[in-house]
Amino acid sequence: MKLEPDKPTPQYFAVPPASLRWLAIAAIAIGIAFRFVNLDRKVYSHDEVYTSLRASGHTSEDIFSTVTNCPITASDLLEFQHLTPARDWTDTWDSLREHPEHPPLFFLLVRAWMQTFGTSVAAVRSLPAVLSLLAFPAMYWLCLELFAAPMAAWVAIALLAVSPFHVLFAQEARQYSLWTVTTLLASAALLRAMRLHTARSWWFYTLAAIANLYTSLLSLLVAIAHACYVLGRERFQGTRTVRVFLLSVGASLATFLPWVWVLYEQWERVQDHTAWIAVDVPLSDLVTLWGLHINCVFIDGVVDFEHPFTFAVPVVTIELVVYALWSLWRRSPRQIWLFPISLLCATALPLVAADLVLGGRRSLITRYFVPALAIVLVVVANCVARWLASDGGETRRLGAVLLGVLLAAGIGSCAAIAQADTWWNKVPSYNIPAVARYLEAIDRPVVWTSFAALDSPGHPISLAYLVDPETEIVLVKGSYLPPATDDWSRVFLFEAVPEFVAAVEREYGVRAELVEDLDIELWQLQYTPPDRTSDRSPTPYSTKQDQ
Repeated sequence: MKLEPDKPTPQYFAVPPASLRWLAIAAIAIGIAFRFVNLDRKVYSHDEVYTSLRASGHTSEDIFSTVTNCPITASDLLEFQHLTPARDWTDTWDSLREHPEHPPLFFLLVRAWMQTFGTSVAAVRSLPAVLSLLAFPAMYWLCLELFAAPMAAWVAIALLAVSPFHVLFAQEARQYSLWTVTTLLASAALLRAMRLHTARSWWFYTLAAIANLYTSLLSLLVAIAHACYVLGRERFQGTRTVRVFLLSVGASLATFLPWVWVLYEQWERVQDHTAWIAVDVPLSDLVTLWGLHINCVFIDGVVDFEHPFTFAVPVVTIELVVYALWSLWRRSPRQIWLFPISLLCATALPLVAADLVLGGRRSLITRYFVPALAIVLVVVANCVARWLASDGGETRRLGAVLLGVLLAAGIGSCAAIAQADTWWNKVPSYNIPAVARYLEAIDRPVVWTSFAALDSPGHPISLAYLVDPETEIVLVKGSYLPPATDDWSRVFLFEAVPEFVAAVEREYGVRAELVEDLDIELWQLQYTPPDRTSDRSPTPYSTKQDQ
């Protein structure tokens, strides 16, 4: 069976039938609901904690200097997540400069949003949810500019609406929904500028590219992808289009130079904050995650690496994407197929190649592939649209079945996501809800956590959102040991380094028992009678922070 003709049919370029438009509208309505339902249900993860910390003008050093090594309540710790009269926009800017690996646009928007709508979890997460809605018109526009086919555009926004990946990050208080929007806008604006060749259209592309750069440093790869497309389409000749494009990109990069200077000034901090990506992981894990990256655009589930889902379903998804790419290359002119190929290769392959050559786990992080995963959806939507517009009845039915399966898979995945209190994108805070549930059963629990293990207050603040506001927390830094208590069974050590655990046992004559079935380090203390046959003297322990 020939799935589709070599040339698109007239129906492909026509206004899609009412049935498809109503289906897309229904999918959009469902997708909007999923973006706003249970906004505060999932754990406020380590990274999200830092969104509120920076936007409110606080820093980790503020916490280190004011509340470490003394008992505080969970509600006291959460004060660092809120706006205060003592912290203004200048403090927010200073906080952002200390973490220049994340450009400031999204966090400045969060600051303005918090001043208007408050600092609760639901309020802060509502900003990326609202921003994610802008991806619908941006996706529609990109498909029209690329394919000149309304049918492909309608299918694309239907799939985008219920895409598990895009719904997940629409509810994440981070910059990734904004990055999706700015990437789609910059890409559509480039195609429009090349089509119209007007000063206004090129200025709009320049502004979209600037917004893209100030949202994520990896947008530099998007600029490279656009350059590859323009040069490839113009066959590497110095045409007027190439010259104007280079001027536009040069203007956007020049506008980004102030933040490049911040990166230069804070380079040691950048290296320290991003050192975790250099940790090697097995190649088998990388390959498995590459498949899951693509898979979560259409279907998602929380399963372990040994589950059959991890291997079987991504293979089918990858086959669909490969076929869609091949079909686009085989049956479309250069100016069409070159764009998604350029964006895929320039934004995904450098991350993969860096891990294979240099080692590390850059390509393990799904959110780093936002531009590539957005264009994967575009390519698959175009393939489905061409099937739906085929002259052959059997091919049209196959396209309808495929669209129904993809929408059903997305809706089912989003329904599961909406009911969960954690998901894979919450790593490294994935298991904190389990810790909170365990502590709920304890009368007046006390939590000691060591900064020698965490190097940041992200985890204890994440836990503070979920426990009783009066729960006592001690943030331990250095070789300090909290004072003894009369009921050791209420004391828990949360993600503490072995040296701290051993020092507590040695100093107070207690036994630290690791709580089982939590998949996270939580020790509960139990008193043990002293051994009177030996002299026990306090011995201070040392950490890297003491050296």
